[in-house]
Amino acid sequence: MAYGPNRFAQYRRAVYFVEQILGGANPAELAIQHAPVELTFNEATATALGITIPAGLLAQADAVLHTTPQAAANVPA
Repeated sequence: MAYGPNRFAQYRRAVYFVEQILGGANPAELAIQHAPVELTFNEATATALGITIPAGLLAQADAVLHTTPQAAANVPA
């Protein structure tokens, strides 16, 4: 299970700030927005650990991964 900020949304927001500042905007006047958070489950890992994730939580998740831990470890970087 992972619960945290959406990194891609953070990067897009950073680009917005850079664009505004380079365009002459005063950084002190730019509005701050928090990145949305996401809930992700790795169903294969939970199964390997003997954990059953309730269907209600799976339904609320932003992403459910079905990759086995061994397959994820063999992905080239």
